[in-house]
Amino acid sequence: MKVRFILLPLLLVLGAIFWMLTSGTTACFYGRVVDQHGAGVPHAEVEYYRDRRYWDSTQASDLLQTDESGNFQIIAPRTQALSITALVPAGYNSTNERFGNFTFSRLAYLLPASVAVPPHHADPAKPVLFKLSKMGETVPLLHIERAGPIQSFNRYRTGRKAEHVLQFDFTFNDTPLPKQTNQRWDIYDWSIHLAVPGGGMVERVNRELLDATSFIAPEDGYQDTLLYSPKPEPGTYRNDLNKEFFVRYGDGSYGRIEVRIQLDLNEDPNRKRRHFAVIDSYLDPAGGRALEYEQTKALEVPDSLLKN
Repeated sequence: MKVRFILLPLLLVLGAIFWMLTSGTTACFYGRVVDQHGAGVPHAEVEYYRDRRYWDSTQASDLLQTDESGNFQIIAPRTQALSITALVPAGYNSTNERFGNFTFSRLAYLLPASVAVPPHHADPAKPVLFKLSKMGETVPLLHIERAGPIQSFNRYRTGRKAEHVLQFDFTFNDTPLPKQTNQRWDIYDWSIHLAVPGGGMVERVNRELLDATSFIAPEDGYQDTLLYSPKPEPGTYRNDLNKEFFVRYGDGSYGRIEVRIQLDLNEDPNRKRRHFAVIDSYLDPAGGRALEYEQTKALEVPDSLLKN
C-alpha cells in the first residue's frame, strides 16, 4: 500500500513537469535559402510541418516565401518540432542540403546527453541555411525517359534523326561464380557494351549539381564503344550500373545520357530473370554542348520516338 502512495505523487509530479516542458513550447526559427555561391534565393517557397507525423499522409503543411534576400522566419505556438524543406523553383536544382528537422522541446534537458537532441536556439544573426543549386544558362532540350526489361541487344532512339541512337549489348551468366573466402552473396559474370553508332561516348565523371559547367559536353575524348564489366571480387562487385555519359552523334550534335541497370538475382528456377534498365537522354537539337536540363524549357517529344 505504501508503494502506491509513493508512486502516485511521483507520477503526478513527473506528469506536471512534462506538461510544463511541452505544452507551452513555441517554435521560433530563422532560415535562409541560398544557392551554391551563398547568394540568397528571393521569393523561394518553403514548406514546413509542425510536429510532423510521418505515418499520417493527411497531415497538412504550411507554406511561406522568402524575402528579397532569401530569408524567412517561422513562429509556431504549441509546436515541439519543425520539418522544413526549401522547394525547388524554376532555374534551380535540388541538393541534399535543402531539408532539415529541428526540435524545440525543453524535454531534452531531462534526458541524458547521449540520448537527447538539443533544442534548436533561434538566432536571427545566424539563420540556418538551406541550399539549392542555381542552373547555368539553359537551352531547350529534348528529354526522353525509358524504363523496362533489357534484352541481349538493346536500341534506344534519343532524338529525331537516324543518328540519334544509343545501343548496347548485355551479357549475363546465370551460373554464379565459385564463392571465395568471406563471400556471403552469389557473384555473377555480366557486362554491358555501350555504343553510339557513327559517334562516340565519354563518361561524365563530375556529376556535381553545384557546378553548372559540369553539364557542358567536352569537344574531344569520345570513344567508339565503352565496356563495363564489374570485377568478380567481394567488396568491389556490384549488381547494378549507374553511369552518365556525354555523347557526340554522327551528325555532330551533342547529348547527355543516364544509364541505370539493375540485375534480377531471383533464384526461383521457375521464373525467368528480368533485368531492368532506365535510360534518360537529353539532346540539344540545335547542336549546342550546354546540356543542363530545365523542365520548363523541355521540348515536346514526338509520339514516334516514344514507340521506339
